[in-house]
Amino acid sequence: MGGLDLVAKEYGYVVLVLVFYCFLNFWMSFQVGRARKKYNVPYPTMYAIEADNKDAKIFNCVQRGHQNSLEMMPMFFMFMILGGIRHPLICASLGVVYSVARFFYFKGYATGDPQKRLSIGKYAFLATFGLMICTISCGMDKFYFLIGALTAVDFVLYVLYAKWYKRINFEESDGDIAEVKDSEEKEEYHVVNGV
Repeated sequence: MGGLDLVAKEYGYVVLVLVFYCFLNFWMSFQVGRARKKYNVPYPTMYAIEADNKDAKIFNCVQRGHQNSLEMMPMFFMFMILGGIRHPLICASLGVVYSVARFFYFKGYATGDPQKRLSIGKYAFLATFGLMICTISCGMDKFYFLIGALTAVDFVLYVLYAKWYKRINFEESDGDIAEVKDSEEKEEYHVVNGV
């Protein structure tokens, strides 16, 4: 069968998961359509304005849940298609986890409380990370896979630790650094610079 001989027979599971996600996406779009009727938000208005509509927040949460899934879909599809070449069963399993988590992400968002999207929906991000590693593995030798995986872990740690970063503000006077703006930053400046 020509091109089908190049992929493992298990690759069909990857295709089934992608089709399942398309149906999930159709379902979410129908939910947005129902919310448009229920909360009286006509087309082509993308998001409702709270000054014009008392139910704007709820509608916007439904719309945003679907919009976020659309934003993530190209990356998910790419990771599934490419990573599935070398790891079809792992990618299919992670794709199911991603799709189920996306369902709960949407349902939580649609309640009108954006924090509820993360109760189970957060696992979609873990599945995406696993799919990213499978895709890196597909394109590299084992050594480069290790380097790619370590780089991915490094990036995740960087994002997590970046929130602790505290900027030191200096006032400049005649091209020289004159003084630090507040006392807490002065102490930090002296510790960092050994002054």
